[in-house]
Amino acid sequence: MNLKKEYIEYLSSSEDFSPEYIKNSIYKGKILVFRNFPQIIEINNLCKKYFKKILKKELKPFLSSKDQTNIGLEKLIFTLQKEIKTCKLIKKAFSSFLENIKFEIDDTFCDKITLRFSPEKNVNPLGFLKPVGPHRDTWASNVFHQINWWFPIHDVDKDYSIFIAPYYFFKKVKNDSNNWSFKLYKKKGESLSTPVSREKLDEQKKIKLSVKFGEVLCFSGNHLHGSSIGLKKRINIETRTVCSKDPKKYKIPKNIDSNNKKKKYEWFKSLLDNSSYPDV
Repeated sequence: MNLKKEYIEYLSSSEDFSPEYIKNSIYKGKILVFRNFPQIIEINNLCKKYFKKILKKELKPFLSSKDQTNIGLEKLIFTLQKEIKTCKLIKKAFSSFLENIKFEIDDTFCDKITLRFSPEKNVNPLGFLKPVGPHRDTWASNVFHQINWWFPIHDVDKDYSIFIAPYYFFKKVKNDSNNWSFKLYKKKGESLSTPVSREKLDEQKKIKLSVKFGEVLCFSGNHLHGSSIGLKKRINIETRTVCSKDPKKYKIPKNIDSNNKKKKYEWFKSLLDNSSYPDV
């Protein structure tokens, strides 16, 4: 079975597709790859400018360097991540992208737009977001109409990108969601940024994705996925969105294995006016 052909669909800015088609596909377990959208290229270029400004070097030579990570570099990565999270231009460009694919912005609520730095294999990770193993984002948020957006700011090969395991979309997976605490993660950094699987996944059930500059992966937060760590560094942007009307309009994936009962609606803010998601 060719998992990529079965589960992945590519959508270009030159094509005409409806938000209903997009969301029905996502909630059924499809992985969509959006291509050639100028707003995503704008975000990538803004991130590269921030990178050069803060780290005082170009992105390409940094990615190919063999320098070991250090405390000084970690401070710079923290600064870079904070800049990305608070950049109004990046948020505006992402909103424009969603409008381009016909999402209702007045009904779209977004988590922080964040940058993740993944070092090469056997090098300690740096920054707020460390690479993590297999997980569903819904184990942390407990919001099942959550849609994930993931894109690198440079070309990444499948060996150091992201993997998704669609085989497990409707299957229970043992995990540590009953013990995970977002407060502990934020206050002490003693836990990972998300609950993770306690099972070893079948490697044949994973899709390891090569992603080009300007491409965006879009998939349900119910998908089991994680970081692939290879011989090169990776910097990517990621965020999550929820639309309050979706549970009534679409068939949403159900909770099959999360023991985390508190819904984290407070993570999501309106792209229109920054108001909170309606907790109803």
